[in-house]
Amino acid sequence: MAAKNNDADTATIAKAGMDRTTFDWIGKGALNPGTLLKVPPCGACHPGSGSTEYIRDVDGTAAIDEDGNYVRLDTEFDELVALGLVSESMFDGDLFPMMAVASTNENNSGDIPENPFEVTGVLEGDCLLCHMPSYNFGARFKQISYRNYQWAAVAGANLGSVSGKIFDYTSEDYNNSNDWASGEWHWDADPGVNYAPGIDNGNIVVKGEDELWLKGRIFVSSPDSAACLRCHSGADSKKRGFGWAAGKDVHFDQGMDCIDCHGLAGDTDAERMEHNIGKGYARLGSVRNDLDGTNAYDCDDCHGDYILDQHSDVFGGPMHLDNIACQTCHIPYKVDNMGYLIDMSSGNQVWMLRDGTTPRWAGDFGAIKEGFVWSPFIKKYDPDGAGPMPEKYYPYGAKSSTWFGYVPAGKNTIQPYILKNVKAVYDALKSGMNAPSVPVDLVVDGTGYSKPNVSDPEDVAAMLTGLAANPQTPAGAVPVFVSEEAAYKLDGDALVSAPYENAETDHNFSIFHNIRPADEALGANGCTDCHSADGALVNTQITNVSGFLSSRDIEANGVLDEAAVEANGETMLEFAGFSEEDQAIMLDKEQLEVMGESGSTSECFIEALM
Repeated sequence: MAAKNNDADTATIAKAGMDRTTFDWIGKGALNPGTLLKVPPCGACHPGSGSTEYIRDVDGTAAIDEDGNYVRLDTEFDELVALGLVSESMFDGDLFPMMAVASTNENNSGDIPENPFEVTGVLEGDCLLCHMPSYNFGARFKQISYRNYQWAAVAGANLGSVSGKIFDYTSEDYNNSNDWASGEWHWDADPGVNYAPGIDNGNIVVKGEDELWLKGRIFVSSPDSAACLRCHSGADSKKRGFGWAAGKDVHFDQGMDCIDCHGLAGDTDAERMEHNIGKGYARLGSVRNDLDGTNAYDCDDCHGDYILDQHSDVFGGPMHLDNIACQTCHIPYKVDNMGYLIDMSSGNQVWMLRDGTTPRWAGDFGAIKEGFVWSPFIKKYDPDGAGPMPEKYYPYGAKSSTWFGYVPAGKNTIQPYILKNVKAVYDALKSGMNAPSVPVDLVVDGTGYSKPNVSDPEDVAAMLTGLAANPQTPAGAVPVFVSEEAAYKLDGDALVSAPYENAETDHNFSIFHNIRPADEALGANGCTDCHSADGALVNTQITNVSGFLSSRDIEANGVLDEAAVEANGETMLEFAGFSEEDQAIMLDKEQLEVMGESGSTSECFIEALM
């Protein structure tokens, strides 16, 4: 998200110094000929209110007026200036319509307002998103992409037809065109609503001469899982290969819905009416950490002592349960695809999915090769002090990335570049690069394709030189290339690794759903489900994205090319820091069998590792 205040002298028409503003973040998307979107706007899955309804203060926190109320984004511009929330000399990170200002379309109409939300309205909290089973998400998505923000709820609930578009796409049938966001801006469109369709379909009841009431039958008091999946199926599939359907989780197969575990947080009816959904824990993410563990059930809450009783005979004691989370063994594999690698080296966000294919559009993340299954990466959650989860080994949807950033003068941390600035340098240099792209297989049909990439050392060096000269690199800052859990900078003409903080390349999302039946859990077939050369302990996470993409042999070994994975990744045991000697013991089938015959496998095995 763009910073709140941006200096006028650095914000040109291209606004290179700004990331996406709140206005564009809510509505920027791409339509296809149907009712869905190839690239849904971010506002599509956000239920309204929060940052889609209220403005930020100058320090980036929520703006509150003298009466203690949040200040709406559609407040008149002069009033926002008087409140000190925006400045006429600054480009505001909430209000500025970057795409509209950058547009050169001759068919645009109306003057761009100082506060575009006065024209588009805001996305208020929409109860019917969850509480109306027949809610039309496709219609909601389209209105948001048209920047008809305040009318999205009407269209989604089938309460009427909306006429007029503040933003109108050049073509809704663009197929694979990269010009997917082009269109005309009509600030004088003045959208309106015809409620006759809502009256005809029975969703609205006419009361008297000038009142329209919602029909009570359109509501349900307790939303089912389908309501949650409208948003979470896409985001959580990308993060951790989540799927909620028959045969994918024992709890689903027993008829459980999301709210059976994720109820409303709060001890009183008044607190629960705040509609804060109870949540568990996630290693990544900082959204409402105050709700971690609130009114959300974990394994112990329901299964209790039964867990220890059932496992003691198999494992010979509590050692495994003390050190390994239940999900680690009971989610041995996944059948839904997941975002696996993120290559941002060219300023484009190029994904590779867990089955090795590459998506072109957001909807492609749900596709997976027929019969493909994958195993989560097992990693220890080791909090620094008091953490949200117990210190155990958990299953993760492992993903790795590569990207360009810079180290500000006098600091030892890395600030990522805004991707469009990296792309500008890449576009200027790619014709002279040794390897400006890598081959990929598209999700849609499996055909070969090329995606932009920077991984050749000489190309990386050229990018660092180009970024150093880019006006968006602060004075005295050092551009770096982040890959393989390290940051590389230029020392003369040579690339050298530097020990900077925040050189993050792995982004592992914890997995808690898609529990398999007990007879499919790790250990159901004995110790060697994990403790063998092809067991769960040698599941590998790619750590060097650039090295993997540039070295793999697709034609000979397929898109995942296991040899390239092994050469550019680390196993669970390597990540955990076990010595080579201890790794050998943990994967020795014969030694495990001897231990098993001698008594408690767990206790003997641990003694051997001490």
